[in-house]
Amino acid sequence: MEKMILAKLGVTEEELKKMPPEEREKILAKVRELLKKEMEAQREIEQQKASGVQVNLSV
Repeated sequence: MEKMILAKLGVTEEELKKMPPEEREKILAKVRELLKKEMEAQREIEQQKASGVQVNLSV
């Protein structure tokens, strides 16, 4: 999933490795933020499925 998020940000793993530490940390912070949002969205979908409510989410 991390690779997918990096791709959305337009950064490859190789590019990330070559970045200065400050820039790399900014990108990784953004990745963590997007991962957290994705996990929250998945959790919400699961809760709604459990309650029988259907929701159409597109990201």
